[in-house]
Amino acid sequence: MTRRRRPVQRLTSALVGALITTIGTLALISLSGYTIDLELVFIIVLGAAGLWLLATALLGSVRRDAAAIDEPSEPAYVSTARERAQSVIDED
Repeated sequence: MTRRRRPVQRLTSALVGALITTIGTLALISLSGYTIDLELVFIIVLGAAGLWLLATALLGSVRRDAAAIDEPSEPAYVSTARERAQSVIDED
């Protein structure tokens, strides 16, 4: 069974995908003959990546705080198995 990834992991993966897409787009624009101010592009991309990573870090800390406040509940299959085991014990 595969584990579901946390939202922070998905957002970080999206950041990597966005960076790869940006690099590819810049390469296509450059190869098309347009001139690009690479210093400005680098500053914008670096700022956007920093904001994105900051947002994912804040999201992760908010989720951890919410998880610490709420009592963790057990999955339904665990409580069902516990009830079945208790009923078998009670029959004996």
